[in-house]
Amino acid sequence: MMEDLIAFLRARLDEREHIARAAAEETETRWHAGHEHLNEGVSGADGSPVAYGPYEGVLSWEIRQHIAANDPGTVLADVNVKRRIIEVHQGLHSCGFWEHDDDDPCPTLCLLALPFAGHPDYRQEWRP
Repeated sequence: MMEDLIAFLRARLDEREHIARAAAEETETRWHAGHEHLNEGVSGADGSPVAYGPYEGVLSWEIRQHIAANDPGTVLADVNVKRRIIEVHQGLHSCGFWEHDDDDPCPTLCLLALPFAGHPDYRQEWRP
């Protein structure tokens, strides 16, 4: 079960990386939410548009902040950190640091998988 969970996590991280890299290639800049008092979308540092809302180009301040906080560079850094956590846990488990039954997946890896619980390949036995 542990290997299946790791494969699931790696596949989801690969998907997120692919999407973030595609977005980064298109915009090539860090994203920012503009100014709180202005009705503008999210743009790159060079001013090129990234996202606009359905109502005459207006997005709420909170939505603009959320989009900007999920800038491709930030997502790629997050993916990298999660891959490193998986590697560390694999190493600790394989060297016997933690005694565990392969039928009981690592709680940390289960937590990393939880945001993907809506994915069709997610298994309920991974739910922490």
